[in-house]
Amino acid sequence: MHADLTRAPLVREQVRLVMPATHPLARCGRVPMARLADAEWAACQPGTGHREMQIRACRRLGGFEPDLRYASDDFLILLELVRTTGACALLPDLVLGYDAPGVAVRAIAEGTIGREAFLLTRATRTPAVEAVAAALQAAAP
Repeated sequence: MHADLTRAPLVREQVRLVMPATHPLARCGRVPMARLADAEWAACQPGTGHREMQIRACRRLGGFEPDLRYASDDFLILLELVRTTGACALLPDLVLGYDAPGVAVRAIAEGTIGREAFLLTRATRTPAVEAVAAALQAAAP
């Protein structure tokens, strides 16, 4: 990392499999990714870290190339796409704290996927950047 930058962790959380509550595998506690090879998927737009993570997870854990049929950079819209289209998605715990009727949130049988959100600033902060950094760190769970 550049010597003039400071990295401060904000949130560590798990990414979970989200599927329609009516999906046959929704009754399982832990879902094998390979069993979702024929599923349609919802993910963020091409070029984003979330989309790349979802592609890697499907390839490495399930052994398949996902059919990324639906896309949005808004996690709440992805949650709604799961509910209304029958697609599956991998979404972080942060978004799953919202009420999500009609979807099942499950663990992945092959292991866990995590993510970290962090704040990256110059080591010497202006008062405005310091105020924002303090607010973010205070709001982080």
